[in-house]
This record gives sequence, structure tokens and C-alpha cells, in this order.
Amino acid sequence: MNKKKYIIFLFVIMLIAVVFFVKRPLRASNSSIPNDLATTIEQYYKHESLKQWEDTYEMRDYLFRSDVNFDLYKKIMDRDSRGWEFLQYEIIGVNEEKLKYTIKIKFLEKTPEGDSIAGKEVDSISIVEETVWVNVDGKWYSEQPGARTHLSLNNSFATSIKDPLVEKKRSE
Repeated sequence: MNKKKYIIFLFVIMLIAVVFFVKRPLRASNSSIPNDLATTIEQYYKHESLKQWEDTYEMRDYLFRSDVNFDLYKKIMDRDSRGWEFLQYEIIGVNEEKLKYTIKIKFLEKTPEGDSIAGKEVDSISIVEETVWVNVDGKWYSEQPGARTHLSLNNSFATSIKDPLVEKKRSE
């Protein structure tokens, strides 16, 4: 066997080993998502794209809603989403743990006019985030819908962030 064929052979063997033996926690198959969860995710991001904050708030999990009241949520979401336009999402990975799913989503959003990244003006941005969805009594709720750099109440530590509006409300 010549050297070139040997290198190709080793590469193929290593590729097969990686495919079969490496544990991959996130799968790209949407078929592993229950239909009712897929519907909930679709509804959530449709409401978000239309800035229907009452609907997205009701789809957040109980712990979030018990810490952040709706009026404060609406005020911060209005502020954080100003100038942004939600365009689309694509589910690219799924990890299931009993009644909790971590869904890796690729988001595409139109940025506010004049926004720039590394000194270059951009019209839109693609962001990949892991979102978390929990099932409580047969209904799906968003524990973490994805902040996408601008929606501060959508990150995993939303209730502990140092947002002036949150701090003011907590001190009242």
C-alpha cells in the first residue's frame, strides 16, 4: 500500500470512529421533538416576532413569571427589541432529559439601522443559541428562549441581571 492510500485509509478509519463512538449530545433531527413542543416553539417565536409580549410572557416558566411581573417584562422587552426584527429560526440540535429539552436554534434577525460588528455595518445577524423548554402538567414552557445579544430577559440568568428597571422594581 503506498503512502497516499495509507493516509486516506487512516483518515476514513478515524472518521468512522468519530461518527460511531463519539457521544453527540445535540442531534439535528427535528423528528426527536414532540409535536406539541414543536408547535409551542413555533408559536413562541411567532408571538415574539410580532412583539406580542403578553403571549410570550404566558409561555415562560413559572419561576420566571414569579420573579418578573408582566408590566416590567413588557417594558424591558419593548426596550430591548427596539430596532430589531425577528426574521426566522432553524432548529439544528436537540437534547432530551425527561420532560426538559435543550433545543439548539439558529436565529436570523434584522439588526437596528446603523448597527455594526467589528466596524462594519450589518443588516442582519445569525446567532446560534441553546434554548430550554420544560413540560409542566402536559404543557410546554420556555425556561430560556434565547437572548440573541439584545433580549436581556431571555438569557439563562434573566432574574439575576443588573438591569436598572429590574433593580428599581425589586427595591420598591
